[in-house]
Amino acid sequence: MRSFWGKLPCRPVLESNADASCDSELESVSDDFPEEFFKVKVLPELLKSIEFGGGGPTVFGVVMKIGSKLFDDDYDTRITPVIVRLFTSPDRAIRVCLLDNLPLMIDRLSQKVVNDKIFPHMVPTSWTNVGVIAKRM
Repeated sequence: MRSFWGKLPCRPVLESNADASCDSELESVSDDFPEEFFKVKVLPELLKSIEFGGGGPTVFGVVMKIGSKLFDDDYDTRITPVIVRLFTSPDRAIRVCLLDNLPLMIDRLSQKVVNDKIFPHMVPTSWTNVGVIAKRM
């Protein structure tokens, strides 16, 4: 994995969890690599980074942009489980990022997933104690 990320310009961002613009750096190299490269090589590593630490909101935006190019079946198996887990997160930065990216994901999530897996975590948990920024969104 380290040799793979060593070739990408955003490696320090992913390793240090810095707030630098990995999004723009990945976009700048997107012309150099085929779209399938991002779906097969980059997306799985970014998803691991988000779920197991180090990625955070910065990387989630990149995941959503790559995910917008996936077919519905791939989106449901790769991205939807991560989104569902992130909605259970008490991290305010993640919650704000989820709300920011809501237009990219709302049409891709089934009503059943929203009602059964996402909504129950929003009402009784810390989503009721959201900071001022998240409330204004």
